[in-house]
Amino acid sequence: MADVVTLAGHQDDVQPYYGMADVFVLPSHSEGSPNVLLEAMAAGLPVVATSVGGVPELAVNGREALLVEKGDISGLAASIRRILTDTQLSRHLACSARGVLSRNAPQAYVRAILSVFQEVLSMRAWSEDDD
Repeated sequence: MADVVTLAGHQDDVQPYYGMADVFVLPSHSEGSPNVLLEAMAAGLPVVATSVGGVPELAVNGREALLVEKGDISGLAASIRRILTDTQLSRHLACSARGVLSRNAPQAYVRAILSVFQEVLSMRAWSEDDD
């Protein structure tokens, strides 16, 4: 497998590896909100990931990534095989991932937080008017 799989170990700069890859696989048993998933999508890679933690909040199965249940090794392998053999699916997932990036960009996060603060402030101003 050494001619098709690279196990590079810890790397300070992973960008060159995204450029070499045909698919990004995140086979986690547990995740928070994985920035590495967003990085892979930004690099234009189709993604196969386990449906744990914040992963399903970032990507919808079949739309922006292929998601499998944790521990489902045969499902993971089948999804990787699907991406490597179905170029139309691979392109579709990579293109659809751009929407994930725009929804999760730092600017979008700041806008969402500001919106919450503005709503709270307007509710407070409204309640002060009633006093």
